[in-house]
Amino acid sequence: MENSVEARAMQRVDAVTKKTISTNSRQRADILNLHKEVDQMQRNLERVVKENQALRFEIDVKRSQVP
Repeated sequence: MENSVEARAMQRVDAVTKKTISTNSRQRADILNLHKEVDQMQRNLERVVKENQALRFEIDVKRSQVP
């Protein structure tokens, strides 16, 4: 009887462990995808900021040329 209880307990532990490993694997993939997305967004932001600066400079130059 005690062996059976212990065996069932170990099966539950194994099942929980496998589920946890699976969940961790999915969460790791999600985190990696989010990290890539954030990197892309940061690159886009840097590009837009530089473009904004260039356009502001261009506007300032044109304003200074107008009599």
